[in-house]
Amino acid sequence: MNILIYRLSRMLTWVGGAVLTVIALMSVTSIVGRALSFTGLGPVPGDFELVEAGTALAVFCFLPWAHLRHGHAVVDLLWSHYPPALQRLLSTVSDLLMLGVWSLLTWRMAVSMDDYHGNGEVTFILQFPVWWGYAASLVPAAFGCLVYAWRLLEDLGLRVASLSLDDLYLGHGERQRLAREVHPLLATRGVPGTHDVALGLAVLDGLARPGQTLLPAFDKATDDRGP
Repeated sequence: MNILIYRLSRMLTWVGGAVLTVIALMSVTSIVGRALSFTGLGPVPGDFELVEAGTALAVFCFLPWAHLRHGHAVVDLLWSHYPPALQRLLSTVSDLLMLGVWSLLTWRMAVSMDDYHGNGEVTFILQFPVWWGYAASLVPAAFGCLVYAWRLLEDLGLRVASLSLDDLYLGHGERQRLAREVHPLLATRGVPGTHDVALGLAVLDGLARPGQTLLPAFDKATDDRGP
């Protein structure tokens, strides 16, 4: 789960960078066209509207990764003089506030999108629905809520493990044995009787007790349990 969140956050930054690149190229084209208006050229129609919507989308794509990587601008004149316990407390409180503000922003953006969708308002030049811009930015904003919550869990020293029922499938060899001795369908994953119930109960018992618990992982590419 941790790897997935970090990878998706980083991928969003590439999306934001691509959006900014397109905006920059469009702005240059528009400026050149305006400067050469005497030749019959002109600015890109609706350039300001496109810049506004694109910039908002790029910002929402960048912020989750910046938050995970501690990339926000900070004023740390006194920070180094604080004891470690106070630094951890302030970091946790600030991340909690950031999560609250981000969640509030995402909620209000969703409400605004619904309002604009309902009243059918369009932009002045291009005449495209205003809610389109909100909808585009709402996707990374909603993902950002997960990212900000994850960062808060990291501050609190909590770790989340991912376990799927698919990870509890019997190994290939065991299912082949059951197929020969019980029924041929048991060679295929997903059939009742192809999960290792005892292993699942043992894992749950282990997670309920202090200490480390090894989590099983099933590799569907090899149709067998992973190492």
